[in-house]
Amino acid sequence: MARLFFALWPPERVRLCVVEAQHRALPPGVRPAPAGNVHMTLVFLGELDAAARACAERAAAAVVVRGFALRLEKVGWWPAFGIVWLAPDALPAALAALQSALTGALGDCGVARETRAYRPHLTLARRARRPRLRRLVQPICWEVEDFHLLESLAGPRGVIYVSRRHWALAPAAPERPT
Repeated sequence: MARLFFALWPPERVRLCVVEAQHRALPPGVRPAPAGNVHMTLVFLGELDAAARACAERAAAAVVVRGFALRLEKVGWWPAFGIVWLAPDALPAALAALQSALTGALGDCGVARETRAYRPHLTLARRARRPRLRRLVQPICWEVEDFHLLESLAGPRGVIYVSRRHWALAPAAPERPT
């Protein structure tokens, strides 16, 4: 059994920008989430055996969505969970399409469907209590070209996420001249 989820996994340039955003947005005393774990969950799969994992991988391979630009600009806090997050100001249509396509493709894999609305975010910190957050100096722009199957592994230093496979998105639509 493996604890798995589909996610956007940022390239190193974006990851470095997120680390910088952590330093700028988080107040003293709030410990940032590990840089190596930065991701944006698309669909949480849970504990899967080999057959369910193979089904999920086939479902992912069947998803056809174009790459897209993602603009991360909003910092917030969910008090119930103590999570400080970074997110787009509004849900981009292309991100919603990818998340929906993945969820739909998983229909025959025995994966429990999420009942809450999709709220894309990157976790900047956990267990934060009433943080006084600072705004980003400038948005982080990310050209999303693929998505990953990540595995959550518990170890002596905490949880780490490891990319097990990835799938390319279709080439982004060319921008039209204005």
